Amino acid sequence: TSFEDVKTGGSVKLSGFVKGKMVGSSFPNFDLKLNVDKAWFQYPSLPQSVQNINIATHVYNTGNALDQTVVDVSNFSLVMAKNPFSAKLHVIHPMTDPELEMKATGKIDLGSIKDLYPLEAEMKLNGIFDMNVEAGGKMSYLDQNQYDKFHFGGKLNLSNMLVKMKELPQEVSIAKANMTFNNNLIDLSTLQIKIGRNDITASGKVENFMAYALHDKTLLGKLNLQSTYFNASDFMTSEPAKTPEKSEALTVIVIPQNINFTMAADFKQLVYEKMNFTNAKGQLMVVDGALKFQNLFTQAFGGTMLVNGAYTTTDPKKPSFDFNLNINEVLFKEVFKQVGLAQKLVPIFEKANGNFSTKLSINSNLKSGMMPDLATLTGKGSFSSKSVGLANVPVLTTLAKTLKIKELSNTNLKDLAFMFEIKDGKITTQPFDVVLSGVKMNIGGSTGLDQSIAYVGKVQMPDKLNLGKLSTVGVKIGGTFSKPTVSLDLTNTLKTMVTDAKAKVVEEVTKQVDAAKTKALEEARRQKEMAIKAAQEKAAQIRATAQQLSDKIINEAQSQADQLIAKASNPITKRLAQAASQKLIDDAKRKADQYNSQADEEAKKVIQKAETSF
Repeated sequence: TSFEDVKTGGSVKLSGFVKGKMVGSSFPNFDLKLNVDKAWFQYPSLPQSVQNINIATHVYNTGNALDQTVVDVSNFSLVMAKNPFSAKLHVIHPMTDPELEMKATGKIDLGSIKDLYPLEAEMKLNGIFDMNVEAGGKMSYLDQNQYDKFHFGGKLNLSNMLVKMKELPQEVSIAKANMTFNNNLIDLSTLQIKIGRNDITASGKVENFMAYALHDKTLLGKLNLQSTYFNASDFMTSEPAKTPEKSEALTVIVIPQNINFTMAADFKQLVYEKMNFTNAKGQLMVVDGALKFQNLFTQAFGGTMLVNGAYTTTDPKKPSFDFNLNINEVLFKEVFKQVGLAQKLVPIFEKANGNFSTKLSINSNLKSGMMPDLATLTGKGSFSSKSVGLANVPVLTTLAKTLKIKELSNTNLKDLAFMFEIKDGKITTQPFDVVLSGVKMNIGGSTGLDQSIAYVGKVQMPDKLNLGKLSTVGVKIGGTFSKPTVSLDLTNTLKTMVTDAKAKVVEEVTKQVDAAKTKALEEARRQKEMAIKAAQEKAAQIRATAQQLSDKIINEAQSQADQLIAKASNPITKRLAQAASQKLIDDAKRKADQYNSQADEEAKKVIQKAETSF
């Protein structure tokens, strides 16, 4: 009935025949022609018409099987809002593996559609769609992944596009989109799009898109993304609220496993739920059903944050995340205002003043509402803060009453640092030192994600209380953060006293043993020096005695030699006496040298024995 008042013009001609028998796979011959010439139509309530509609279609089959059909649309053209559009399609048998040739070119002014066709009241369209597309080849080339044999290419350009309809939750506008493509590659030179308040500027290349579209193969791409404002929550679908007073829950975002994209991102403002990040720069990767973050640096919570990790939906029923976070000098108040999970992890800092830094490795499965499943939450890291102001914290108030030190109720922590681990629904903190209003404490324990607490520690009471050996008090902290319990652990105090006493006894005994050792070593050193000195004296005596004996032997030989020479009466006997005298002297010297050598050897042995006897 919507066509009853439509105005039309032009001519339509349909002719053809069907001839033969249809038996089994045998099919009749047929030949059908449809021609539309200079047609037009106009809705009477709208100001413009679609003009120059021309269609030339020829469908025929000269064989006896449907596989021999040929489809030839040699012309499909029209003019809409003074913009021409034309297309051609030629499909050659066999139909089981048709070879087609297709071409489409022209412009479409989306803004003029409302003047040609009645749109819904909520719908708005605007923009110019300019295209020039060609395709040709056998369909088997695509089935067999022989994309190089199938010709496909052209360009698509969009400008000033606007789409608004009730099916879309937000208005979509594309200021500019320019792309060229061929068999395997889409070259996106420019994309400027806004969806609601969110804007994206992109450029890059996409590969293997035909295999992706036709055979569900992996789509490859490298893109550059920029944005001045992007709210990720706007693109997450919601489940209907079960009760009117509850807000809608976000459903899981499934990352396709057949998309492999690398994206260099630069977002001036990035929003997710209550969290607000600024100047976010880094690399994003969509691969194997996961969204990976590589060195994503951003300003957040009054400080900075470096993110590495992944959100994974390999199993859509069990989505998960695994992140390494390096958070530096962020404000307690901003973190607790923007991150709902912080209240469950560290409720003691909910009303804290100051800032902190943390290095955190954390992973967890996600529930259907994109919230962490606390039963699977695990992690570990370090926490540090130069200054933390705490006031009206129930744990500290109870601790102050138990120790009767009212200053602990409102305190400022300096140089706080500790290590922690998240496992089995608890955050376990290794023992660490802290000073609360001048009171020194060493404390460690666990915090349950159900708000339960279990800590033990030692408190060094102030000197002004004059508690002496009882100045170190053990404490136990239990209950919950809203209703904590604090008790004194005197057993630990006494153990500390005994341990200290034992330490003093050990220290005194050690001093006495060390003194005895020193005295004994000194006496041994003195005796050794005396023994060596005596040995040296004895060695000198041995050498002197040997020297005296040597001198005596030589002197006696010299005296005998002189007497032999004196008794000689003629030259011949005198020469014989001289020769005998020289031999006598040489023998005496050799014997003297032998005595001296033996004496020196004996002296060395005496000294060596003294040196090695201690």
